[in-house]
Order: sequence, then C-alpha cells, then structure tokens
Amino acid sequence: MEISLAVLMGLLAVRMTSLAKTGWPTALPASSADGCPPRVAPELNPHTPPPTSGFGVRLSEPQLVGAPDRTELITQLHILLSLQEKVCREDGLVIETLPDVVKNYAVAWTYGAASSLVGVSTRHSAEVIDLTARLVAKKIGYKQSAAVQAIATLTKCSSMLACYRNGLESADYWLQHHHVPAETALNRSISSNAFI
Repeated sequence: MEISLAVLMGLLAVRMTSLAKTGWPTALPASSADGCPPRVAPELNPHTPPPTSGFGVRLSEPQLVGAPDRTELITQLHILLSLQEKVCREDGLVIETLPDVVKNYAVAWTYGAASSLVGVSTRHSAEVIDLTARLVAKKIGYKQSAAVQAIATLTKCSSMLACYRNGLESADYWLQHHHVPAETALNRSISSNAFI
C-alpha cells in the first residue's frame, strides 16, 4: 500500500508540474448561490490592472509568497482532497451528486485546507482562492465561478465558516500526523452542517 501511494504521489507530482507549466483555464464570472441568503458578486472592472500584494507580486501571477512551491501546494491539496473524497464515498456521500448549496460546504472545507497549507502570510490571497476553485472544479465537478463566489461570501454563513475552520484544522493535523481526525473530516463537516 505504501509503495502504491508513493507511486501515486510521484504520478500526481508529474501531472501537477505539467499543469503548472501549461497553466489552468481562467475562471468564469461568479454567479452562483452559496446556500445562505443570496449574495451579489462584486463587479470586476476589466480595465483596472490587477492589484499587487504587499510584496510587490502581481496577484495574477502563479506565485505564492512565503508559501510552499505552487506545484507542491497543488499536490498536497490534491492528495488531501482525494483522501477525503474517498472517505466521503465510503460513508455513502458522493459529493458530485450533492446540490450546489451543499457543495459549497466542500468548497469552504477545501479553501480552509488550502489556507492552512500555504500559511498565514498568503492565506487569503487571490492565488489561493483561484487554486481552490480550480481544484474543486476538477475534483467534484463544481463550476469555478460558483466556487469563487462561495469563498467570497464565506464569512456571511456560519455553516460555511464551520467547514472552513474544519478544513484549516484538518490540513494542519494532516501535515503533522498524515491523517485527518474524524471530527474535522470533510464528510463530518458536510453532514453536520447540511440536512442530507
């Protein structure tokens, strides 16, 4: 099992490296509900240059300052989400088939995990949001724009915040112990915050 996991991690690293080199498709404009009261997405002006972080790095560039290498981060988050998705399936919770409102809880959990993996200095950067939205789109078939909207309205819904905190705690624990405690796992986060 350990050998197959090592081979899987190697293949995943090669695939993530190729994805990082070729780039990811851009996100569509946000326009989805988040399960809490409806929100309006902020309007983006295409003529305004992208903002810069305090370190002088353009947010549109694929760099995370003070964080693990982008490929390493994508690999870690992909592995963590894949493991949690497997646990969900074993519990009979198939995320891809859930309503969008409930998928938002998975988005919040994943964003919390990504935030923990990058550290405090870049936790709420546009790169982390974009990376989370892209991974969620690939793993659970959720639109990137809907994932970005869910993250943007995260603080307006206590259930979403609870899932975000569980994701933070899960990733932190996973980095140290190589497993996620049941009380903060994705399946528990979803089932304790949604009527399924």
